[in-house]
Amino acid sequence: MYPNHSPGSFSLIFENPGIRHVDLVVKNLTGQGLMHPAGVAIFNARDERKQKIYSFEREQVMFSEEYETLFRENQKAWSWFQAMPKSYQKPATNWVMSAKQENTKRRRFKELVEDCEAGKKIKSLNY
Repeated sequence: MYPNHSPGSFSLIFENPGIRHVDLVVKNLTGQGLMHPAGVAIFNARDERKQKIYSFEREQVMFSEEYETLFRENQKAWSWFQAMPKSYQKPATNWVMSAKQENTKRRRFKELVEDCEAGKKIKSLNY
């Protein structure tokens, strides 16, 4: 293992589109005797719950009915958001809805609506 990680703290996140490829590579390398048992063990011990965590891996990310209703009430912000491309809408929606705590979700939603009303992107997507 790595010197800075205890055996219980090491985890990897594999992107969903890449996992099929990685799985084939691991099988191929193992079959050729080129992959160390420790590498196979780490790959097999990956946490399935950490799959499909990125917005581009998810089929559809949507606001809950409550949040969409609140968003639509601010016509200026909603219109600006709807005018943005899907490549902005999807990660912005995911950023809000993926929050685990309701307080965080509300804070992010408030920030998104305020930024949309001001006609600007949220900080994390302003590149």
